[in-house]
Amino acid sequence: MKTDPRFEYVPSFVSAEESADLFARLEETPGFVLEVGQCNGTVPSHATVQWGPRQAYLSCVPKPYRIGSSGEIPHWLVPLKLRLEEKYNCYFDSIQVNKHFNHNATVKSHADSPPGHICMVSLGAARDFVLQHIYFKPLATVHLESGSLLTFFPKDQWKMRHSMPRSATPCGARYALVFRYITEALVQAGSIDKHTTVQRKQRNILRGAEYEAVQAAYRTGGYAAVENCLRRRPWIKQMEPTPKELSASVAGISES
Repeated sequence: MKTDPRFEYVPSFVSAEESADLFARLEETPGFVLEVGQCNGTVPSHATVQWGPRQAYLSCVPKPYRIGSSGEIPHWLVPLKLRLEEKYNCYFDSIQVNKHFNHNATVKSHADSPPGHICMVSLGAARDFVLQHIYFKPLATVHLESGSLLTFFPKDQWKMRHSMPRSATPCGARYALVFRYITEALVQAGSIDKHTTVQRKQRNILRGAEYEAVQAAYRTGGYAAVENCLRRRPWIKQMEPTPKELSASVAGISES
């Protein structure tokens, strides 16, 4: 195990037997689509399937290479989700699975937008992941074995850029199972595009408010409390202006 204040690597989080079973199930899973997650390339080197909410794409990503949600998380992945939730005492609502076909598959350097823990379980061929932090460049190169877990922690994950270079050694397929909490604010079209400072600040406030409300509900009452929280959406109420703010706004409009 390699633990850092910014990330944790557990080489054998999933047993060899369970890894082989999950790999076989994913090989038979329908719904994988060739995807380009970024704007600087239209030749995908991976295929993707998403369960749970799907984060919006940058507007510049070609539409043929975007995917949507395939629905609820399948029952055979729920035990792994529960293990991660118990380990980190947090709730995940989505699993994105990326299939990298061979040694030529790469992941371009990027940081993730969702808040909270981001957990990646690797299955199949071992590959190197290069981690960079805005204050530590480079930070680490982690050799991701089959069955391993790589986790980025909440306070630093949005500052953490990660990439997977082409492998010098020929290898077979690798699956990356990425567990995240995708907020409502990140599902809306255009939500991760570049915005004005005010728009970006508002999105980040909404994103953080929903995440904190849902995680607090999970820690106090489990899944039932999460469902109730999502139904009530208390973070929206928090975003509504107070009577005093409304009065100030109206006064400003009148004066102008």
